[in-house]
Amino acid sequence: MTVASRPDLEECRFLWIRSCVVRHTILGVAFGSLFPLLAVLVEVWQAGLPWSLSSVWRVQADSILLWIIDSAPLFLGLAAWQIGRKQEELRRLNRSLKESIINRTAERDEVSSNLDQALQKHRLAEEQYTAANRSLQQRLDNILSIQKDHRAVTLLDLIDINRLQKLQDTFSDACGLASLIVDLEGVSITEPS
Repeated sequence: MTVASRPDLEECRFLWIRSCVVRHTILGVAFGSLFPLLAVLVEVWQAGLPWSLSSVWRVQADSILLWIIDSAPLFLGLAAWQIGRKQEELRRLNRSLKESIINRTAERDEVSSNLDQALQKHRLAEEQYTAANRSLQQRLDNILSIQKDHRAVTLLDLIDINRLQKLQDTFSDACGLASLIVDLEGVSITEPS
């Protein structure tokens, strides 16, 4: 629960007034009470009776129409109660939708961030691939050129030293033998494995 949804004890006393259902019902009953009050006052005035409770009771007892008008606070209160319930439902739905939008926006932002990272990795890999391809093409062009003496081509012209070392280390581990790669003159090209 959040702090905002846990009011202290003092706030709890008046929390029921904040409810749309209660507010609408009170307003409906209050508005509906105006009809019988005005109807009784008009009837007392039209009958020429003095302004007293006994006059109100007498007019009330004599007119069936006033009894029907007296039900206005009840029916308007019920109608307003129903409107308040619907208003509360709409508020809850609105809060739920807002939370859903916030959650979906966060998910979308996370997916977008992940896609951006993946795209950056892909671009970096593509750049590395292009650079390696260019390097390999240069090596092949160098090796296959007509002007070059093919006897002068070394092993390092064909394969990168790091890959050669890794190949030698893997071979040494797999066979359980020490190994070293040397050139035609016997000079070590790789580190011993």
